[in-house]
Amino acid sequence: MQRIDGPFRISNDALSDPVELRCRIDDEGYLFMKGLQDKDKLLTLRRDMLGVMMELGWLVPGTDPIDGIADVDRKCAEGDVEYTEVYHEVYKKESFHRSGHWDEVVDVIGTIIGGPVLPHPCKIARLWFPQYTDHTTPVHQDFVHFQGSYDTYTVWTPVG
Repeated sequence: MQRIDGPFRISNDALSDPVELRCRIDDEGYLFMKGLQDKDKLLTLRRDMLGVMMELGWLVPGTDPIDGIADVDRKCAEGDVEYTEVYHEVYKKESFHRSGHWDEVVDVIGTIIGGPVLPHPCKIARLWFPQYTDHTTPVHQDFVHFQGSYDTYTVWTPVG
């Protein structure tokens, strides 16, 4: 896998070409798609996640939760009790777990591997306060954490 020093290569042009998708992921170590996922489903997911954050005090009171305006005085990170409380409530959301099973995601992975897809049951949310980068997730290999097969693919989707 080569190091990415510039902008990501957009691979929407190869969505119907499994051979090209496999070549790109083998050569570059990733595939980057724009606008792949249904915007309404993403908006529902965002609304659900930010609703939890508003309810538990991470967002500025009186603002629309969908805007995601963080109360930076409440910043916390993995390992903090305040973080864990919010994370566990987000993790309970059905929309969060369904996101890994969306047809548009599963279909692309199926195209890449040329067969049926079994979405991994473990989903991870990365919840961070703006400009609080001390604890952001560094570059890593997910196999270490999930085991299973080296042919496991990870899908990252920004929700906001």
